[in-house]
Amino acid sequence: MPYVELRAHSAFSFGSGAATPEALVQRASEMCYTALGLTDTADLGGVVRFALEAQSRGIQPVIGAELLVDGYPAAFLVRDDEGYRNLAALVTRARAGSWDGWTVRAAVARRGHPSITWADLRERSAGLFALTGPANGEIASVLTRGGPQAAAGALARWKEVFGTRLAVEVQLHNVGGTEAALAGALIELAGANGVPWVVCQAPYYLDHDGRLVHDTLTALRARTTLADAAERGLLHPNGEWRLRSQSEMQQLWRGRERGLEQSWLIASQCEFQLRWVRPPLPRFPLPSGQNEDGFLEARVREGAIERWGK
Repeated sequence: MPYVELRAHSAFSFGSGAATPEALVQRASEMCYTALGLTDTADLGGVVRFALEAQSRGIQPVIGAELLVDGYPAAFLVRDDEGYRNLAALVTRARAGSWDGWTVRAAVARRGHPSITWADLRERSAGLFALTGPANGEIASVLTRGGPQAAAGALARWKEVFGTRLAVEVQLHNVGGTEAALAGALIELAGANGVPWVVCQAPYYLDHDGRLVHDTLTALRARTTLADAAERGLLHPNGEWRLRSQSEMQQLWRGRERGLEQSWLIASQCEFQLRWVRPPLPRFPLPSGQNEDGFLEARVREGAIERWGK
């Protein structure tokens, strides 16, 4: 089965994504991807461009978003129409907050920090497939701090809400032993608790050349210099947060191909397709013998004469 990148970020992940939705799809097409997932951070602004480009190239678009849930990043993929409505509602909630008690001051304070609560997610979980997030996601964080037993408890809460629509996300970026050890521990945790695990690269750019753009955006977001951002640990340690080829992923995960296969299986469940639906327009009564274009032109001319004269 081919590998499917489920967690790509485009320039609609403002302040971090360094590639347009179209460029991501074009690169994926060159690498013979059959499907590609887009999970921009608390944003669905790029999904139409992404879907149109993917469909034009014979690639299945998997639509999703990354959201902070009680402060932890996780990704959610759309499986069906209900899932898309729920994800759109969650993105809106992340950005605007609850309308109950909404104030301008609260909205300003929230700007740049979109997030939802577990209660928000539980209410809008139908039709979504959940990925547990990167190394700073809840499951990986609890596993690192509290060990397998604590992580199993956290994972059980996710499993209660999402059931079989859940996978433990595992990433490798050639960072070193700590990252590799976490990946192994996450795989063991998933197996021990009856939850599938899936490989994600979570790219923010196309290739090594895109790293500088991503780093610059990160520094701008933090309102600091590149040197200071690096010193503060805000930048990724290498240029491996890129869209990797099928062969690269096969080599990286040799002996653990189950996680690659799972990416394809998850993509096959996400059958939702964005389709352009022309908005219903009200019928406008016209004088006898006139069509809409002619009537509009006449009214525009009348208005221009009234405003500017002959």
